[in-house]
Amino acid sequence: MQSYKLSIAILTIGSLLMTAPAGADTKLWTGTNSTLASDDANWEPAGAPDATDAVLLNASSSTNLIWDLDTSVASWTQDGYEGVVTFETLFGSAGFTNFTLLILR
Repeated sequence: MQSYKLSIAILTIGSLLMTAPAGADTKLWTGTNSTLASDDANWEPAGAPDATDAVLLNASSSTNLIWDLDTSVASWTQDGYEGVVTFETLFGSAGFTNFTLLILR
């Protein structure tokens, strides 16, 4: 099976809000070192998010974010963030293999 890399850019207009699950650690995007989500120095507290973390993008940073991690997160909140988020994902004959977007209102 041949896979193709596809980048999906999303310009945030308004807010995408999800409630962080109980016990999830919050990782705030600062983008102070680069635009890559995998760069530990871009998060407060330091360290790239993993499946147990709640991701928060807010007005404290407008640095664009390239989501280059192959992991899910406990929750994702955008509130006042005005940067561009690009999700790098794989697309093959079966469709997207590592990208799911669930919006709860």
